[in-house]
Amino acid sequence: MKHTLGFIGVGIMGCPMAIHLAEAGCKVLVYENNKKAPVVAEHGAIPASLKQMAEACDIIFLIVSNGQVVQEILFGKDEKPGMLPDLRPGTLICDMTSISAAQARSFHQKLSEAGIHYMDAPVSGGDTGAINATLAFMAGGSQADYETLVPYFEIMGRTHTLVGEAGAGSIAKLANQIIVAGNLAAMAEAFAFSAKADVDPAKVFEAIRAGFAQSTVMDVRMPHVLEGDFTPGGTLITHRKDLNNILETGKAVGASLPLSEEIHRMMSHLIDEGMGNQDHSGLIHYYEEKNGVKVSRR
Repeated sequence: MKHTLGFIGVGIMGCPMAIHLAEAGCKVLVYENNKKAPVVAEHGAIPASLKQMAEACDIIFLIVSNGQVVQEILFGKDEKPGMLPDLRPGTLICDMTSISAAQARSFHQKLSEAGIHYMDAPVSGGDTGAINATLAFMAGGSQADYETLVPYFEIMGRTHTLVGEAGAGSIAKLANQIIVAGNLAAMAEAFAFSAKADVDPAKVFEAIRAGFAQSTVMDVRMPHVLEGDFTPGGTLITHRKDLNNILETGKAVGASLPLSEEIHRMMSHLIDEGMGNQDHSGLIHYYEEKNGVKVSRR
């Protein structure tokens, strides 16, 4: 690959994604302050400062916790400058963070004024998709920038779609998160209902998983729920952040989102109870509490 790549955000998702790029032979500079930077370095990546990355990289990938962090990395905070003053004209920022469309469009506009390219390209597939390089990329931006990024999307994922102009990728991701949240809530309600009716949730799962109720969410998460394993692939805190963006965007465009509002309320209750860092399938605890049942075997 001819481009020098930067990668910021090597956490649950970003670490395996950056490793895939490095193992594919790409020259990858990874932000040295990330705790897992040494792990990626073992696969050929080069730890670097943000300034070094800005000066050396043709494409910089970000996948961080939220839009505020993206804002601070690119544009700075208080007296601390961001990367923008050191970025070379023509650099392409590929922001894979789950943010609002308004934030994506704002970043695109500010960077464009400085001659920097920006594409919002959030992903779906969770930690399993990141590890197995089966992620789905949802891109918003120009056709030319999209075509530049396609070879790298294909290293890290299975599918990629140019949804529209800047912000469109973020809208697609938020739509995805509405569906994932709905799946998680339906799954939790169904298996709590089964337990309340004195039928083994594990047997119900076995019975329905090949039927019309089958979903990736249920296939991937329900075995962990049954084992009481809520090690996060995506946390309740992160999913509530997405729901915040969904509700804010819905208000801006005049969309009615009653399901998202209700699941936001349920997740907020669990976060207030100290469960925010559990996997988002921990939504089952809300239904266990309301029904006085235990779905997991532990």
